Amino acid sequence: MYPVTGCSLWAKSTASSFTIASPRPLTPGSSPAAPAPHPTHGFLEPPRSQTPEIGQPVVRQAHLVIGDGADGCPGRALFDRVHVTCGIRRVPYTWVEQTRPGGIIVLPWCPEFGTDHALRLTVMPDGTAHGRFPGFASYMPIRSQRMPAWHADDRTGHRSTTRIDPRTIGDAPAGADLARAAISGLRAFAEDDYGYRLWVVDTETPSRWAAVTYQTGADEFEVYQLGDRAVWDEVTDAYFRWVAWGEPAESGSA
Repeated sequence: MYPVTGCSLWAKSTASSFTIASPRPLTPGSSPAAPAPHPTHGFLEPPRSQTPEIGQPVVRQAHLVIGDGADGCPGRALFDRVHVTCGIRRVPYTWVEQTRPGGIIVLPWCPEFGTDHALRLTVMPDGTAHGRFPGFASYMPIRSQRMPAWHADDRTGHRSTTRIDPRTIGDAPAGADLARAAISGLRAFAEDDYGYRLWVVDTETPSRWAAVTYQTGADEFEVYQLGDRAVWDEVTDAYFRWVAWGEPAESGSA
């Protein structure tokens, strides 16, 4: 058995569904219950020859598959429900394709911009999916979407100042995190070990980032931006767009 990307546990029943998760997979010579370092798929499916009586439990058979959960499982689609328990930055369209119209996809959307979010999508007949963010959910990211290490400072960055307190951006509520991550596609996190500093990083090109440092009593704060994308300006623009919209929160129960 060799390492694979992604992580999946799939469950299929008469009302078909699957769950993408991080189960304990197999290693050579191990039993199905033994822990191992590589992800797996498992299918649970009732025997087709059996029709359980009303009120009786359905006996399911397990099917173990090795692969990348981001690819879905076209051989067993269409599914009515998709349950994801690994962090996702971009929803794989294969999951939408393999879910029947009216089916539901539930996942933790983890853009790594402040708070992570639960996302509930309904698949439409035209192949799109629409939904809401009903609250908080967070898991470790699926392997294929983990962000590369961002680049060290090469001393070519641009220094400026801002009147915007970086704590306003870094400590904003979940609704602001959601809006800014969706608008900009950027990652942000704060450090406060030796004073407050907010970092903003381009998730696709990690050589483009900014650091904004808070100083007590200052009227303006130092901004250092590396690369050809003004990531600090994009994040602040997205924040004030959210303010202008009336500071909407996450959408609550869907």
